Amino acid sequence: MTRNICILVLLMLPLAALLTGCGTKTIDATDYARIKMQEWEGKTSGYCYVDYEHLVGDHLDAFGIKAEDAAAVDAAVADTAMRLHVTAEDTEDLKNGDVVMIQWRFEDAEDFREKYHIAFSFQNRQKYQLQSGTDESGYAIMQLIPIE
Repeated sequence: MTRNICILVLLMLPLAALLTGCGTKTIDATDYARIKMQEWEGKTSGYCYVDYEHLVGDHLDAFGIKAEDAAAVDAAVADTAMRLHVTAEDTEDLKNGDVVMIQWRFEDAEDFREKYHIAFSFQNRQKYQLQSGTDESGYAIMQLIPIE
């Protein structure tokens, strides 16, 4: 009898492992990393940030939010901004074609995954080439193009 129970438990373990990972969507955070250019007294520097509004807005279904629920969208944006951070190294005197290295930090990843069923993928210390552009407001930004 105990042998049958042990066999049954062993057969159920892979199924339980499979079910616990179901429903989690993985979002590539690097798609939402930007570098905004700033000029001060003739020197150009870059400020690296995550476009949280677009990140959440592009994945409302994954966050379990309806577009009409502005309060829930704002809460998800704020929650994501408190946990997901990006910084760039060597951001002084940047120009189109330069290479930067970015570092990611995702705090309380398990809590976030339990709350929203979302995980973020990113590669730390990845090098990116800068490509100039503008955001919706007309500000100069640099998009990050991964270097393989």
